[in-house]
Amino acid sequence: MKPAYLPLYVRDWRSDPKVALLSWEERMLYLDMLMLSWEHGPLPDDPARILRALGAPHPPELVLALFGSLWSRVDAGWVSPRLERERARTEAAISSNAKRTEAASRARWIRDGQRDGQRDVHPHGYRNDHPRAPEPEPVPSDSVSPVADSSSSRSSSEESGTPSAPACLPGMAPPKKTRSKRTEAPEWSGEVPKALRRESFLSAWGRWLTYRRVEHRARVKVTQTAGDAQLAEFVGWGVDRSCRAIAFTMKNQWQGIREPEEPRNGRRVLDEDDTEAMLKKAGLR
Repeated sequence: MKPAYLPLYVRDWRSDPKVALLSWEERMLYLDMLMLSWEHGPLPDDPARILRALGAPHPPELVLALFGSLWSRVDAGWVSPRLERERARTEAAISSNAKRTEAASRARWIRDGQRDGQRDVHPHGYRNDHPRAPEPEPVPSDSVSPVADSSSSRSSSEESGTPSAPACLPGMAPPKKTRSKRTEAPEWSGEVPKALRRESFLSAWGRWLTYRRVEHRARVKVTQTAGDAQLAEFVGWGVDRSCRAIAFTMKNQWQGIREPEEPRNGRRVLDEDDTEAMLKKAGLR
């Protein structure tokens, strides 16, 4: 599979002393020759033929000069050593990616076949369309029913004290294992720093905890870690600034603390007078 692109490292191109000594015309011709060699392999030892392939109105002597300074002669023609190294590296990467994709596809088909348990899986990853086994025959009436077997085995296992696997009827898949739910982090229940132990802040902080737990649409509790971090920030803000920020955030129905000076998502931001009126209405002033 041929690479679809030519890797061109701009820094290497511009810092190469051989390229730097070329004129602008020679540099453009050299780049066209690189792209032609990348697409078709070694260039022939015929400057006129190369110029016709490129459609370039240059003298053949210019191609010969480039061959002598930047190209190497091999049995198949003229090649660029750096170009061939990049070609080998790119083709190796393409081959490695193709092998990984094939292996992942084969593993996915095998995994799907083992999960549904109803169809065979080809060794090379292709799923067959025929059933793996015929349908189970009906149980005769004079034989013991599967339900009775399961109950008897359960009772025997209970007597022996050894747990048994849950029974299932023929044709039914065994019950899936349920994942255990992650335990939620506890809500903040620490102590307010001494610098904030004023009636106005304690009232605002308790209202904020209730707002996050009950009134906000996400109903996300303030965890112990988040509460301690927020209180540490409030200590630097002071009581009045912290109370204004809490009231401002609840008024705008946000989840994170924002100050009145911070606009958010183009929504209307309350000014300081609105905040003071809101604090008085809430009984915090």
